Amino acid sequence: MITSDRKYIRWLVLRQLPMAAGVFMLLSSIVIVGVTFLKVPMTATAFLMEGAPSLAQNTAASADFTAGPAHLQRIENRVTTQANLAAALDAIGAQMPVETFRNAISIDTVAGRDRATTMSISVTDPDAEFATDAANQLAQMVLLENDTIARERTNEALQFFRQEVTSSKTRLDKEFDALLRFKQAKAGVLPEDSARYLDLRKILIHRETIRGPSSLSDTTRERLTTELGAARGLFAEIHPTVRALTSRLNNVAPSGAEENAPLAELTDVASQLVRIDARLAEIPANSLALSALERDHALAEEQYTAAVSRLEAAAAEARRAARENGSRLTIVERASPPSLPEGPRQKIAFAGGLALAFLIALGTAILRGRNDPFIRQPRDIEASLNMRPYAVIPNMRPA
Repeated sequence: MITSDRKYIRWLVLRQLPMAAGVFMLLSSIVIVGVTFLKVPMTATAFLMEGAPSLAQNTAASADFTAGPAHLQRIENRVTTQANLAAALDAIGAQMPVETFRNAISIDTVAGRDRATTMSISVTDPDAEFATDAANQLAQMVLLENDTIARERTNEALQFFRQEVTSSKTRLDKEFDALLRFKQAKAGVLPEDSARYLDLRKILIHRETIRGPSSLSDTTRERLTTELGAARGLFAEIHPTVRALTSRLNNVAPSGAEENAPLAELTDVASQLVRIDARLAEIPANSLALSALERDHALAEEQYTAAVSRLEAAAAEARRAARENGSRLTIVERASPPSLPEGPRQKIAFAGGLALAFLIALGTAILRGRNDPFIRQPRDIEASLNMRPYAVIPNMRPA
């Protein structure tokens, strides 16, 4: 009988150790084999980088075009459609539900003011080869969609500028027609006619003056006096009309008149002067209206010229983008087969399996020790016979 608990525990451990070690080794082997063949997800990642700004940013600042993260988000939305994901699976020869494939894909975009805009495409699957092929196929599809969007943006930009040129040309034609109609309607009372009418007035006044007072009838003199009074009410004394009427009544020739100036035969010089003055009075208002029309025409012509220049620049940029295949994205790192599983799942499974094997082996040893039918300690007598021993003879070994 073992009288000490310490001795009993040591004896129990030594006695059950081989069996516990055997159980632990058996369970450990099962854990190692299970973890080795466990399908642990593997992740393959391809990286892309955005290049220089496209035609949309260089030439279509007034239109609503996107760039950077928004541009990459647009590409992501196109690539992850049902049809494109099914096409990607067909391209790599994989049989998988599209929704399962979609859940295995992770696309992240990193952008900032002081950093390049990058896109990472990750595919997680227990089959490392499938994950690698899928990530590379999706990266290639991103490039194709990017080229498609670039062509669409180029066409949108060119269409925008063509419409701008058409609109500007329509406005220019409208302003030119308005200017032409005004000149035709106001022919003879335009600013360039002012000098001609002034010269004609001088000639008429000089001719009437040199006729002398005897040529004036009482009726004519009375009419001239009335016209002079009306003119003085409207104009100052230095006004040509007032001076001409005064000179005719006083039989005084205006200074600087050309005696030999060509003059058409006129029956009524005063009526001619009235008509000339009426036309001269219309010229200032017509001059203001003509200036406004010419200003609008010049502005429309300037806008049309600028629109044509922008269209030519957009066309040149489109040709350059076509030569460069319209690409703003490049694959900077293709996906390669991963050598390690995604996350610590395999290590956790291995460590947990060994811990469980140890606990099972220890529990088996303790359970077997408790079910031992032999009496090893005084408490075994109490448990078996329900009797309390009075004394215990220790196990003494000879010295």
